[in-house]
Amino acid sequence: MPLTLVVVDEVQEYLQHPVHGKTILELLVYLARVAPAVGVSVMNSTQKPDDTACPSVLRDQHQARFSLRVGSWQVSDVVLGAGSYSEGLDASRLLKSHKGVGLLKGMSDDAGIVRTYLADGRDADTVLTRARDLREAEGTLSGDAAGEVTATRSADAILDEVAMVLGRTEDKVWSETVVDRLADLNPDAYGAWAGLEGRAKADQLASALKRYGIATGQVWGKAEGGKGANRRGIERQHIIDAITQRNSKRPDR
Repeated sequence: MPLTLVVVDEVQEYLQHPVHGKTILELLVYLARVAPAVGVSVMNSTQKPDDTACPSVLRDQHQARFSLRVGSWQVSDVVLGAGSYSEGLDASRLLKSHKGVGLLKGMSDDAGIVRTYLADGRDADTVLTRARDLREAEGTLSGDAAGEVTATRSADAILDEVAMVLGRTEDKVWSETVVDRLADLNPDAYGAWAGLEGRAKADQLASALKRYGIATGQVWGKAEGGKGANRRGIERQHIIDAITQRNSKRPDR
């Protein structure tokens, strides 16, 4: 008997569909309830584990539960199942820095904290080779993997791009703000930077600009709530000076 895994990510988007939501819910409940007997398992995931986004009639069909960090023990109980908190399982106690770490219940006699990544070099090679084979079969292989030559960015492109995201009237700007703007301007180059937490964002920008003699320092500004704060940032004039110095050394100047 072949095994089939039905994965529905962001399941609330389907369940809350104004026309087909009710039918989709009924079908998923039916599959989760009886399909395992014929080798079909259903996996649903959502960031909104309440009765509106994912009704209990569907949640209750899942014996295995996994929860990443949530805001409160009540939400954790909704995901892991009623009574989990009294058993000592509370996903709200996970740290914000615990990326990919969560509480798993129902897969064994013991429930507890697990991580979703555990691959050594050989595992990674197997995964990547299989992924390439699948993409080749589907005809979706592109970019470097398909041997396509793509335009390369100059090593010092960051100077021009930082200058582009700084306003003419902004003398000093927080590093975190600069990184977020860079990610909007060029997601391929800076998207990963924007995914870092506050201090890590500032460190990433500082490291990239250090080679051009640009240092970061304390900059006074206002957070989203309007409260003033000192954070690491850069001066616009330092960027302009670095660009001017670079351009003066170019052969065509």
